[in-house]
Amino acid sequence: MSDSTYICSRNETSIVGHYGYEALDLLERLTTNNLKDLKVNQAARTLFTSDKGRVIDSLFVIVNSEDNLTLISEAPQASTIINEIDRYTIIEETSLQDISKLNSHYTIYGENADQFIENVVQDSDGDILKTKISDGLIKIIKDQSKNVPWYEVISDSVNERDLYSYVVSIGCQTVDALHLNSFCVDNLIPTYDREFGPHTNPLESGLGNLVDFDKGCYLGQEVISRIFNYGKLQRKLVLLESEGSVNVSDKLTVDGKQVGIVTSVTSKAKNLHRALGLVKVKYCNIGNIFHVKGEYLRIVQSVD
Repeated sequence: MSDSTYICSRNETSIVGHYGYEALDLLERLTTNNLKDLKVNQAARTLFTSDKGRVIDSLFVIVNSEDNLTLISEAPQASTIINEIDRYTIIEETSLQDISKLNSHYTIYGENADQFIENVVQDSDGDILKTKISDGLIKIIKDQSKNVPWYEVISDSVNERDLYSYVVSIGCQTVDALHLNSFCVDNLIPTYDREFGPHTNPLESGLGNLVDFDKGCYLGQEVISRIFNYGKLQRKLVLLESEGSVNVSDKLTVDGKQVGIVTSVTSKAKNLHRALGLVKVKYCNIGNIFHVKGEYLRIVQSVD
């Protein structure tokens, strides 16, 4: 159907079940985005931050029922988010379970992904788009926080092969993590443990759209609000291009002074390489040039 719709297995993520009637309210009080208005069969992405405003995890929260949530965690170990939520669960009657082995997680993305999904979906309920493959139910949910067509897909593990066979038969290309990385670089989509993580706050990582500045307190709220309200942002996420190759963790310099760091890289052609980087705000103008080990990188886009 379309050469620009892709499906990628997300083995690097983890899936957590969060149970109990107070589970959603607890996440509302702990994370950055507004979750309190979510209804059954709706979903939203939010961030779990530390008390210092650093990003611990990005969570895609799916409300299956009033007392049953599915959390897609960007961290490869479910224990990362389970331990953090447990740490702040005091009197709430909730429980958490690593259900990664019971489910498979994929992402469908690409220029024509919206059109592709229209041909796949058999039924919908709220944000949950459904299609039946073999005897298993596949849940497809659009991630509205992304600036490009991007769908999270949850399947029971038994139907993994059937899912792949089905989407390929109607024109979706199966790709690996390197392809997804290239797509993320091209579209300025931050990746866990590269553009965001315990080393960054949400605003410098290009994740400001996942912060609700009108909601009440959450972990790290005071720090993040201060950065936003008083213009204290130190770095920004930028897209860079270079004729020469660059590597993750390369230092971006101006006049011999480090002003940023390369966080992700991809090669588009022999003499065209792209990268994402975190750069000090005063150096983030489009067209600015940096030096890396004898190569030159130029900013072509930055996160507003």
